[in-house]
Amino acid sequence: MPSLKSILFLIPRGEFAPSGVRRVLDFLPYLKNDGVPHQVLSYNSVSAMRLKQRLPPFFKKNSTAKYLADIALGVVDRGQRAATLIHSLLHARSYDIVFVQWVLPPLWWVRTMKKLGVDIVFDFDDAVFLKNHARTEGIVQESAHVIAGSHFNKEFAEARNKNVTLIPTPVPLDSFEKIPQKESCDDIFTLGWIGGPFTLTYLSLLCEPFTTLAERYPNRIRFTIIGCMDDASKIPDFPGVDLNIIPRIPPEQVPEALSHFDVGVMPLFDRDFEKGKCALKALEYMASGIPAVCSAVGENKYVITDGENGLLAGDAEKWVSKISELIEDPEKRKKIGKAGKETVRARYSTKHCYGLLCSALGIS
Repeated sequence: MPSLKSILFLIPRGEFAPSGVRRVLDFLPYLKNDGVPHQVLSYNSVSAMRLKQRLPPFFKKNSTAKYLADIALGVVDRGQRAATLIHSLLHARSYDIVFVQWVLPPLWWVRTMKKLGVDIVFDFDDAVFLKNHARTEGIVQESAHVIAGSHFNKEFAEARNKNVTLIPTPVPLDSFEKIPQKESCDDIFTLGWIGGPFTLTYLSLLCEPFTTLAERYPNRIRFTIIGCMDDASKIPDFPGVDLNIIPRIPPEQVPEALSHFDVGVMPLFDRDFEKGKCALKALEYMASGIPAVCSAVGENKYVITDGENGLLAGDAEKWVSKISELIEDPEKRKKIGKAGKETVRARYSTKHCYGLLCSALGIS
C-alpha cells in the first residue's frame, strides 16, 4: 500500500456508540503521534442525540412525546447520513482509505468510492449480517480489507474476502490503570453491569440467580446497572436486590465507574447474534482488575479461561455458585482480577490492537 494521504473513519454515532469509541476514537492519539492524517465523520447525528439527552422529563415519561422525539431523531439521522455520504464522495480523492466501522452504507456509495481510487476497509464487531445479509455481504466482497471483531464474524468474512484480520475490541488499559482499585468489598457486595438500552434484555438471565443470591446473603447484594439511558422501565425486577441505576456515563468515566464494582457480569443469550459480539464488557471489567463472570457464549469463550482470568456461567445454578465463590473468597477475587488484567495487557489493550490495525492498514 502506498504512503497514506489520509484515512477517513466513518463511525456510527460519535461518543454515543461504544464500538466507534473503542475501535476508532481510542486509536486517534496513536495515529496523531505517528503522523497519520485522518478525519472522523459520524454516520448518524451526534448533535441530535445530545439534544435528546437534554429533553425535559416529559419527553422521556410520555410515550407519545417520546415517540415523536424518536421520529424527529430518525429524520435528522437520515439527513446526517446523506450529508456524510455526499461529503465523503466530494472529498474522496483526499483519502487513500475509508474505514467503515459497523455502519452499512449503500452499495452504490461503496462502489463509487472504489472507482474513485479509495480502498474501503470494513470493520464490524457485531453480526450485522444477520440483520442485513445482502448489504453486509456486498460490502465485505467490495472491501479491500475486512476487520472482524470476533471469530464468528471472521468466519463470515473469510468466506467472502481473502483479506480478513481479526482485531478484538480493545480497552484503553492506561486509562483504567490510573484509577485506584477497590481493595476489598464492604458489607455491601456490588455486582455491576455496563451496556446500552438494546442489551438490557440480557439482564433477564440474572433475575433468578440474583434473587437467590439476595436470599443467601440478606441485605448484602447491590446491582449497579450503567447505560439504560431512558429505558429504565425495561430493567427486570430483582427481588431483594438493591438496584443502583445510572442512565449513562461518558466513555472517559467508565474506568472510574467500574472501580466501584466487586464483580462485573456479562449475561448473553446463546444465539448467533450474540456469538458475533465482542467481549467488550468482560474486557473492561478485566482491565479494572475485577473478576468478570460471563455467559459461556461466543467470544467470551476465547477471552476467558474459566477459573483463571474470569468465570464462565451457563444456567442459573452456575451463576449462583460462581458468584458465591467470589463473595466468600476475597483472595480468589483478587487472583482472578489480576490475571484478567494481565490478559488485557497481553492481547486486548488499545496499544496492542493498534499494532494489529497498522498491519491491517499497511501503516509502517
